[in-house]
Parts: sequence; structure tokens; C-alpha cells
Amino acid sequence: MNPAYLPSPHSLPGSISDPETIRLQRESLRASKNQKGLQWGILLLVTLLISDGLLRKMFSFLSLPLFFVKDFLVLYLGLKACLGKLPEAAERIITWQIILVILILPNFLDTSFRDPVLGAFGLKQYCLFPFVGVAVCAAYLPDQREAFRKLITFLAMSLLVTTSVAILQNKLGPGHWLNKTPDGESLAGFSAGGKLRVSSTFIFVAQYTMYLNPMVGFLASFL
Repeated sequence: MNPAYLPSPHSLPGSISDPETIRLQRESLRASKNQKGLQWGILLLVTLLISDGLLRKMFSFLSLPLFFVKDFLVLYLGLKACLGKLPEAAERIITWQIILVILILPNFLDTSFRDPVLGAFGLKQYCLFPFVGVAVCAAYLPDQREAFRKLITFLAMSLLVTTSVAILQNKLGPGHWLNKTPDGESLAGFSAGGKLRVSSTFIFVAQYTMYLNPMVGFLASFL
């Protein structure tokens, strides 16, 4: 065969300069960058959720922006995840999210006619936050096990901070700013048996207990 008609080794399938290989490499790089961005966003969201109460008590003039910033971050993470290739688990969440929106729409419209603000808040609670599950699946599936382990480690280590704040709250009186809401109301009303039920870095006691429940599982993963 005439060497002039032989294909260049660089144009063979699987070679570095093969167009299909280059396209796949670019897609892989884009997907990797998207996952890294989602992972950092999830870490920021988790940090805000854990420190929300403490931040809003320290900077009460920023209480309202801090309250809503999590919603915008969740929306951003959800949209960012949807712009990339979603794993099957995330697609299932999106499907159920759409079904939930359809089912809740009559209640949303009925409530909105009476109280538009309450209607918007209700729709947000039920239809926005499933985006967190979508973002987590897109960020760590199918092969980001090590990155997910780092997130779990971060959550487990956050117990050192939240427990320290809770201990400090127990030592301080109910009139201290740590034992008040961002509006300045005392949490003494949540006392039980004469003991103040502390909220740690969260706004309310219930939020702190909801945070502690999954922490048991996270700590067990290290055993």
C-alpha cells in the first residue's frame, strides 16, 4: 500500500488528536469542573445552615438577607446541576419534584389568593429544597467517593463547634445575646425542668436537634 494513503497515527480513533477523543476529553473536563463547583457550593450551603443562627444573632441587621441567601444558593445549585449531565438518581428527584409542583399547585393558588406572601413561602418550602438532593447527586455521583467522604468529615467535625457553643450557652444566663433570637427575644420560654434548652449555632432548639440526629450516622461511618 502506498504510504501516502495510510492514515496518520494522530487521526486514528483513540489517539490524542482524534476529534472524538478531544470532544470526550473536553466534556470530561467540563463535567469535572461542574462537579467541583457544586461541591464547593454544597459546602457553603452546609456551613450557612449550621452557622445561620449564630450569624443572625451576631449581625442582627443582616438577619433578613442571611435568611434568604440560602434560598438563592439552593436555586443556583439546582440550576447549575441541571445544566450538566444528571445522574439517574438526580433525574428521579427532578421527576418527583415536577409531580410535587403539579400536586401542590391548587393549594398554592388557593393560599395565594388569600395571602400571596404565605403562598410563595409554602411553594418555596415544598418545591425549592428538593434541588439540594439534585445538586448532591450531581456533585458526587458516580465516582466522587473521596470528595463525599470529605463532606461527611466536615459535618462530623462541625460538632466540635456546635457543642462548644451549646456548652457556653448553658453557662451563660438567659439574658445573654447567645440565648436570644435575632429579634432579641429570650429563649427562656424553651426551658425544661428549669434548664435552658440550648439552640447552639441554630435559631431554634428543634433545628439543633434535627442537626444532631444525622450526626450520629456520620460519626458511626468512622467506626
